[in-house]
Parts: sequence; C-alpha cells; structure tokens
Amino acid sequence: MERIDLGAPPSSGMTLMVYGAPGTGKSTLMAGLAKAAEDLNRSAVLIDTERGLYSAARLVGLSKALLLSATSNGDGKAVLAELQKQIAEPSGLVVVDTMSELSELLLREATGLLDTPQLQHYGTRKAMLARCVRALRDAAGAGAPAVATFQQEAKEIEGLTGHWRPSIPEKSTVDAIGQFDCVARLRIVGEHEAERLKLQAGDRYLDFRPSSQQTAKCRTAAEVFGDRDAGWHIWPVRNQKEISQLYRRMARINNGKVEK
Repeated sequence: MERIDLGAPPSSGMTLMVYGAPGTGKSTLMAGLAKAAEDLNRSAVLIDTERGLYSAARLVGLSKALLLSATSNGDGKAVLAELQKQIAEPSGLVVVDTMSELSELLLREATGLLDTPQLQHYGTRKAMLARCVRALRDAAGAGAPAVATFQQEAKEIEGLTGHWRPSIPEKSTVDAIGQFDCVARLRIVGEHEAERLKLQAGDRYLDFRPSSQQTAKCRTAAEVFGDRDAGWHIWPVRNQKEISQLYRRMARINNGKVEK
C-alpha cells in the first residue's frame, strides 16, 4: 500500500465522466480539453471509438496530440494497454470517446466468430470494461487528468422518462460511476431555462448537479467550484477559454503552475 501525505497538495489529476445526447458536443469538448493541454505544452492522448474526434481535433487546431482510432476487433485490448501505459508514463490528458462504444467493441471481441453473445461473453465484457475504467482512474492518480465520454440513455418509469444516465451495461454502471471524481451531463440550454441559468439559449454546459432526473456528482466540488452553492454547480463550455479553465481545474493548476 502507498502512504498518502495528508499535508501535501494533491499531485493527481481529476477523473471526469461526461455523458450527453448525440450532437451535444462531447467530441468537441474533448478536443477543446486537448487543446488546453497543448497550449500548456502538455501532451494529450485521445482514444476515439466512434471516428468522431478527427474533425473536432482539426477544428480546434490540434497538432501534437496523439489521436488513436479504436474501432476494429482487437482494438479493445489495445485500449486497455494504452491506458495502463498512462499509469507509468502519464500524459497531460487522456480521453476515451466514447466508453459506451468501447463497451460494444469489447463484447464483439469476446463473442468472436459466434453470431450471438453467450452469458460468459457478457462476463468477459464486464471484466474488461472494469479494467479500462480502473486504468483511467490509476492514470489520473499518476498525474494525467482522465476523461471518458458516454452516450446518454433514459431510464423509463411506467412509460415516462424518469432519469437520464450514462449508457453503459446496467451491471457495470454503479462500479464505473464510483471510479470517477466527477460525473456531468452535457446539456444545451433551452429557451425555457435560459434566464434561470443566466445563459443564452443554445449554450452548452456541464451539469454536475445530482437530482432525481439525472446521474451526476462532483466529489472535488470545492476545487472545481470553490464555495459556490451546489445549486450552481454548472460549468459553461461555450468557448475555448471556459474549456481551458476546466482543464486547469482538472489538472490542479494555479496561475500556470501545477500544485506539488
């Protein structure tokens, strides 16, 4: 076991889970976080399981980030190997976009040439997914801010949409969420809530507020939001400046310096 010095500032990066509906800008946000790392002369590793990051990376002007596409059989194990590599050699940022698609890739790999997955294949998928999530956590512990995106799904109650949550096999949900410091839903401001949120309709923001209608948390809230009331634990991501500020909080950087 490692003894933690309670008197020393944290040297690890934060872990962040982001989920949202298609088209809300998850890949754009990930590219923006990588741009923030590049602007501080830090490396970034982006693992793309949906071939959605390339355009976003070009749009923000990424030039040094390592973009890895993981869409073919065999790539699931390669993703795990890359994440484990980050534990020994942490980058300035590591991203998996999206973990939901990685879950499906792992199931396809476990199933192999069979047409239909068997019970043991789901067990293999669950174990591999857990290892990937823990590797992300451990990479952050080594110093690399770590982010995973998920698609969004609604859990229905008697035919009514009752709760928004990350799209991940239900038996893996609690375990996965528990490994992340923060879980936020990426949302777009609607006309009906613009005035209340003090934002403009169409603005994008990360919602860290847990409620009966969505899965969210932020156990590092004091570092991310300071003494802001929990009802205002939202983070606008309207432009690169706001995304860069979020990256600095995740990397625990103050005034351009990493706390050590």
